[in-house]
Amino acid sequence: MRLHRPLFFLIFLTLPFLGSCKSRNSLAAIEVNSSAEQFQKLTEARLDANLANNREFYERLLAPDYQILYATSAIRNKQQYLQAEGFQPESAGHRGLKQTVADFHAYVQGETAIVTYRLVQHTPFGAQVFDFPMIHLDTYSRHNGEWKLFSMAVADLPSWPDVAKINPKLYAEYAGTYEIAPDATLTVTNENGHLFGQLSRQEKSEWFPENETTFFDKNAGANERMVFERASSKVVACVFRSHGQKIRANRKSK
Repeated sequence: MRLHRPLFFLIFLTLPFLGSCKSRNSLAAIEVNSSAEQFQKLTEARLDANLANNREFYERLLAPDYQILYATSAIRNKQQYLQAEGFQPESAGHRGLKQTVADFHAYVQGETAIVTYRLVQHTPFGAQVFDFPMIHLDTYSRHNGEWKLFSMAVADLPSWPDVAKINPKLYAEYAGTYEIAPDATLTVTNENGHLFGQLSRQEKSEWFPENETTFFDKNAGANERMVFERASSKVVACVFRSHGQKIRANRKSK
């Protein structure tokens, strides 16, 4: 169930990047009509610079009024970001492993470029490695023939639990119409052993069981859940839960 793309996801990226640049001219080497491949090389250079503890590269690449929006913290400016990255002498390997970039796209118009990609940060813990996936949106602006990183936004890549196997009879019991408000209803349908939910004026989407009472929608936020409630063995409500909040939809009488 989606309440007009609710309370989740205005997080967008930031994590250690910035690559070791072998030449100062490399930042100016991308022309306005650059291909995605050229911007990808710049992105990978940023990532390498972070591993190399290369603050000087960051100082040159980031625009003076640079801003970054993290998934779990406030917006930071250039100096706050550089301080948070902690460019200090440290032992080899402390900054992690080389990160993986995928689904890279670049869009250039005039003096501005928008870059999007998925990034996986690999952090070793002894013989084990923890992979942390994120979605990035970076904005570049061109100053004096040189591309500067103007802003970054970082979001956690959503993930959902395994789909549970439940008694298919439950789907028929959950099917029905639920009222959130006089002008807002939720319609739950059982279609060939699959459960679907549809809010008023929104598209229908499939719900997947996490357990016998709790469902999730892969088209919505990863922490959103729909929970069916019973009273005297009868299904009486569907409760939408997200970010510690609840919206109750009472089942309408047939």
